[in-house]
Amino acid sequence: MITADDLNYNSLGCYGNTLNQITPNIDKLAESGILFTNAFVNIAVCQPSRQSILTGRYPHNNGAPAFNPIARDVVTLQEVLEKAGYLNGILGKEIHLKPTEKFRWDYYITEEDLASGLGIGREPELYFEFSTEFFNKAKMEGKPFFSDGK
Repeated sequence: MITADDLNYNSLGCYGNTLNQITPNIDKLAESGILFTNAFVNIAVCQPSRQSILTGRYPHNNGAPAFNPIARDVVTLQEVLEKAGYLNGILGKEIHLKPTEKFRWDYYITEEDLASGLGIGREPELYFEFSTEFFNKAKMEGKPFFSDGK
């Protein structure tokens, strides 16, 4: 799963952006995979939307109808994947997933790390370095992986 913060659908080349090579790798992925042409969000605010994706529940059913932590009895995708032997990683936006112990991350790059090291999301080379480190960790440990990136 790849997520992006504050990205409009028409910012991507595969959805019609005419700026030359604005998103070449995502465009390649879209060419070889599935390109959604009719999709909806359950809530148009980032934190409740993320928590909804990672719990499989609407915000009013996971305990986080706004910028609140989810209810402690709600199972998260990371908990399920951890039990199945997956390596879980995140690059930023970890502050949007509360309570922290419900979102199990084996590889954890914080918003603070990103602000100081990744230029608040504006340094693709550093994202590449952190991502490569995570993928190598998964390979060395022989584990499948799940990553949520900013």
